Amino acid sequence: MASDALEELPGLRRALDEIRSERVRGAAWAAFRAARGIIEDVEAGRDPCSDPQAVAGAVEAANPSMASLANVALVVREACGRGALDQALRRLVGYLARSRERLGEAARRVRVSGTLVTISYSSTVEAAILAWRGDGVRVVVAESRPGGEGVELARRLRSAGVPVRVTPDLAAHLAMPGSAALVFGADTVTRDGCIINKVGTRLLALAAREHGVPAIAVFEPYKIHPSRACGEVPLERWTISIEGWGQESVPVFDETPPSLVRAALTSEGLAEWGARAAVEAERLHRLFVEYVLG
Repeated sequence: MASDALEELPGLRRALDEIRSERVRGAAWAAFRAARGIIEDVEAGRDPCSDPQAVAGAVEAANPSMASLANVALVVREACGRGALDQALRRLVGYLARSRERLGEAARRVRVSGTLVTISYSSTVEAAILAWRGDGVRVVVAESRPGGEGVELARRLRSAGVPVRVTPDLAAHLAMPGSAALVFGADTVTRDGCIINKVGTRLLALAAREHGVPAIAVFEPYKIHPSRACGEVPLERWTISIEGWGQESVPVFDETPPSLVRAALTSEGLAEWGARAAVEAERLHRLFVEYVLG
């Protein structure tokens, strides 16, 4: 049934093919691309709501570990039931387009100075650090293998005038003593507050706790999974070449429990995490859904 539905929706089919093959652009891009693919079909007179369950299932299956796609699927199911799919998806696209700016505004309301440690590349982390630049802010970025996305973040911060250095993943914990905060993004946040991010995040969060450094997760509410809890999100794996050994399949994401996270910074501001993670995740996700569905 799902394949039959997609045959009738070439805009969505092309979008999902791109999402499945993408290795660099993250959750916001995937949600935007899926939504735009469906809008393209609607504009061409095709009807995604003729089989909303199949369409939603295909969107989720493009990357089962990505909450942003689960939320696009949720919008499809709910909005089709209300006869308002086009309007809801356009509100979603607008939300995604403004999300980085809104998070930067929220970050400017939080005073941060000193050394920040981070890992991988996250556009939301970049927005927060750019809001905090000056006032003695310096950044140490873990290289983040496999993929090495941390180097891209370091380059972007350096070009914006932020003092930054890159460190090998295995040495990143050495930057923790005396740091102001560990700051990291999220590909997915579970409904009870676990943070799924590039592999190595959990080890840095453990090092942060050991040294009394606050760990702050930076993400937008569309990254909160509507149904999956801690331990239920499949962790993406890549096959990589290890010099002197050969090919190995390795996880490229790990799960950091809410007990290791002091706070969450979103477009809604700074929220206490830890023991309040499930409550805050539910609140933030509800605000997002209410906005998109009107």
